Amino acid sequence: MFVCDSDLDCLDGSDEVKCDASKMHNNTDGQQKMNCMAPRKLCDNDTKCISPAQMCDNRQDCADGSDEPRRCSAIAASRSEANGGKSLLSSCEYPNRLCDNGTKCITMQQLCDATADCLDESDEGMRCSEDLCAHSFICSHECHNAPDGVVCSCPPYLHLQADRTHCLETHPCEAWGVCSQKCIPRGSRYKCTCVDGYVLQDDGFTCKSSEMGRPFVTFSNRHELRGVDLHTFSQKSFISSLKNTITLDFYHSNGTDMLFWTDVIDDKIFRGTIVGGSLGNIEVVVNAGLSTAEGLAVDWIGQNLYWVESNLDQIEVAKLNGSFRRTLVAGEMESPRAIAVDPRDGYLFWSDWDNSAPRIERCSLAGLDRQIVVQVDHFIKGGWPNGLTLDYVMRRIYWADARSDSIHTCDYNGNDHHEVISNQEFLSHPFAISLFENYVYWTDWRTNSVMRANKWTGGDVMVIQRTLTQPFDIKIMHPSRQPPGKNPCGSDNGGCSHLCLIHLNGTYRCDCPHISRSD
Repeated sequence: MFVCDSDLDCLDGSDEVKCDASKMHNNTDGQQKMNCMAPRKLCDNDTKCISPAQMCDNRQDCADGSDEPRRCSAIAASRSEANGGKSLLSSCEYPNRLCDNGTKCITMQQLCDATADCLDESDEGMRCSEDLCAHSFICSHECHNAPDGVVCSCPPYLHLQADRTHCLETHPCEAWGVCSQKCIPRGSRYKCTCVDGYVLQDDGFTCKSSEMGRPFVTFSNRHELRGVDLHTFSQKSFISSLKNTITLDFYHSNGTDMLFWTDVIDDKIFRGTIVGGSLGNIEVVVNAGLSTAEGLAVDWIGQNLYWVESNLDQIEVAKLNGSFRRTLVAGEMESPRAIAVDPRDGYLFWSDWDNSAPRIERCSLAGLDRQIVVQVDHFIKGGWPNGLTLDYVMRRIYWADARSDSIHTCDYNGNDHHEVISNQEFLSHPFAISLFENYVYWTDWRTNSVMRANKWTGGDVMVIQRTLTQPFDIKIMHPSRQPPGKNPCGSDNGGCSHLCLIHLNGTYRCDCPHISRSD
């Protein structure tokens, strides 16, 4: 359809060479004119012939612009009205397909039926003559020939799965990783949508955050805190000349970001505000009594700071300024390591390397209702659950295991387990893990690198940055990583004199400090 149409579709012009002269004739002015049969139309001073599909398709096919006149908006409205107010793009669902520049929707039965149902003839030709369904075993049930191969379908009592080849009794929305966020069943098919604050991309799968602000991969490597801009992949050092920084987290508020980090040699927890790409207003928030603070988490709703004391086998809490510090959880811990919080639900999660029972536990942010949610050695032999992060949209736990060199996920209750990635060259001793949109990020000790991979399949592995020394903790600094939620402590500190700690189901508990802050 592109050859001899008076339009240079090929850069070398080979599509308009040796064209049949019978397609042209002289007009009354002696100029050559295309033989253009209805319903096609002439343009460009009668030297080009276009199809109806090329009219009002928001793409200028004629140099004189006559294919996109002002009345196009009325034509588009009439097309939408004829389709019940819906655009064909949204209503023509697989296995049906669009043709004629998106102006017509045809069924799979109209493909390769020896009748050109599309003016652009895209429903016929190409591989139709090969009758691939007679020789292919790609489809588990019903097969239909198509110009680009085959199209699979299912009998009424089964559902076509996301791979578009297999039919099962379960709906594809019940399968792992079918949609980036929300999966809406539509009969035997489905549509992907996004939660508020995210926008569905052109692939119909990916949800991108609509929050302002650049996402930064922020990580520690003993002597500095570094960041990598995920839009440009440019690198920067937020602060250097540190002694031995292990863990970090951030607090986003009113368009500004505050970083918190620990230094196990200084025996302190620090915080600073990012100003102009560097860290300023640095101050100490916890200045004594630390042993080995390996895990750190900011409750951005209740505005409290939680950390794991690995050597003391306990979890502590304080206000964001370090005041009203107290021990929150203690006892029945062997080697606690990583910590993560979701204050919207009131949850605090932590990992434990316990040789006899490696696990992930959960309690409320008030330290109550403690329970084991993942027994790690049920999925792998042994187990060192090193890194821990949360998918706040899907309400899932992701953890990295440093013994099996693998990454796993399950829901907040420990159900629906999936192994995301294992036996990967750059996953040889993960220390910490984080997550943003489609990707899971981790730091690796053996390769001295910061990595990412697809959070469903483990594919699309990419090196974010190589480091000269071992990288430790990692966080993705972006507003979407601290989603808003109801704050039961928001009014007058919940009426508490000291600590107001979020509990479950939108409730809270008042608590008292065990250790006074020394200035």
